[in-house]
Amino acid sequence: MVTHKIDTRAVYAKINYPNSQHPTRFMTQPTLELNASKQPQSHLIQIGNKTYNLEHHTPMMVQYLTLKADYPDALLLYRMGDFYELFFDDAILASEILDITLTRRGQDKAGNVIAMAGVPYHSADSYMARLIANGQTVVICEQVDTPAEADNADKTDSTKQKPANKLMRREVVKTLTAGTLTD
Repeated sequence: MVTHKIDTRAVYAKINYPNSQHPTRFMTQPTLELNASKQPQSHLIQIGNKTYNLEHHTPMMVQYLTLKADYPDALLLYRMGDFYELFFDDAILASEILDITLTRRGQDKAGNVIAMAGVPYHSADSYMARLIANGQTVVICEQVDTPAEADNADKTDSTKQKPANKLMRREVVKTLTAGTLTD
């Protein structure tokens, strides 16, 4: 199978972020891969106007991108321990609205920087209210397993060693808009 690679990163940064004050390294689009028949590969996922190659990401980021694909126009607050994290364009937008630090979660396997911003879960309500007041839709994604349940989910034989760093199962539990009431 012949694979064509189209690198659209520079074009994307100029078109979608002409007035941004953030470095363009946070705004690159992964390389779009098409096979010879121009059919998308199954490992590609479309979110808004961006295409992500799931093979370039860790299992946790694949889980995030898969959930985010269902809510492309909302800010996805993804629970990771004691924080709600936002990634990619969500992180950039939330950092501007909330005046919080924009950082990064390393790079994907293609070398693209993964923008990240987060808020502590115990004070998340005030941040969510500010996002909603700014016209954003907020989607809450919670961990639905405990760490022990995540470890046991993949353990089929009780004599095997406990696997390290198992992926925590997460689900969207709430969507908040200006027309909804928060708890």
